[in-house]
Amino acid sequence: MSPLLSYLIRLGLSYGLHDREAFVEAFQKTFSDYFSDPDKAEESGKFIISQMETLRDELDLARLADLLTKDKPSSHSDLTASIEKLTTEISTLNALLTKQKI
Repeated sequence: MSPLLSYLIRLGLSYGLHDREAFVEAFQKTFSDYFSDPDKAEESGKFIISQMETLRDELDLARLADLLTKDKPSSHSDLTASIEKLTTEISTLNALLTKQKI
């Protein structure tokens, strides 16, 4: 999904979620003719709100994952050096433990 489309969807969801009670009430009024029980319409509105929240959270996570996976060459070399140093330290510790038979 393009970043712009993701942003627009998140913006729309945030706006819709801003006043949950008003959304549920509007949903209930709009769709009350389609439900035999007004409580069912209210429950459906609350369900839609929860699904909107879930979608917003998923879009936020996807955006964060995209930001974290973008290539940053300088951090790759630093990360590689850190991993190599850690591997050397673990090997040294392993040799010492083997030597002492722990």
